Amino acid sequence: VGGSGALLNVNAGRTTSQGFELELLARPLEGLEISGGFAYTDSKYKDYFFASLIGLGFTAEEAQLAGTPLQFVSKHTANGALQYRRPIGGGMEWFGRADASYQSRQSIVQPGGAYVGSRTIVNLRTGFEKDRYSVTFWVHNLCDEDATVTGAFTANPVSRYDTVAGL
Repeated sequence: VGGSGALLNVNAGRTTSQGFELELLARPLEGLEISGGFAYTDSKYKDYFFASLIGLGFTAEEAQLAGTPLQFVSKHTANGALQYRRPIGGGMEWFGRADASYQSRQSIVQPGGAYVGSRTIVNLRTGFEKDRYSVTFWVHNLCDEDATVTGAFTANPVSRYDTVAGL
């Protein structure tokens, strides 16, 4: 962390990231579409000694990040949607859609000690379309999910001073 409070970014040695993803799209009836997906990601630092952390008050053992989850990567994500469209006459169509997305917690620091929690967002949308015109009503975040989206870690300057001064 520089004097201006800017965050330090460095190359991370080696990492691994593996997993799988499943997707589904079905149209069981005319006008009805069902879709969904799920992903599992196992990502971690494979070989990474982040020496700069020592200057921020971490121990040499804590600065060895091998096996620590990568920042900003959810282990599980999922999504689903249900959409229906129907002609209502005069070339006009009504549509309705509900969708939801889930994201498991994410590490927001390289040592892996701080996380943003999991979150689930549900949205609704309905409206009418004719030719190139549409009127849409929507609700974003129907359940008023209040989870943090992301975060950044900055060291406590007092703790850093104590470490540098040897206190």
